[in-house]
Amino acid sequence: MFHVTSTCRLSPTIFCSFGNVIWQLADDEPVERTVTHMTDDLKFILGLDMLAGFEEPLQVGREFIGA
Repeated sequence: MFHVTSTCRLSPTIFCSFGNVIWQLADDEPVERTVTHMTDDLKFILGLDMLAGFEEPLQVGREFIGA
């Protein structure tokens, strides 16, 4: 049986290469661009639908690469 909730997780993938424009963005900029694209361009979600929660996964990534 499925538990119905009012939230779900989206996991967009952002491709980049070492040194390219995306690679050189500030850490939060790809997230902001993705949210803006999903809300303003695609009308896929409402801006109010976004929940905080990017900092912890970002810290895990930073520790993994030693940044």
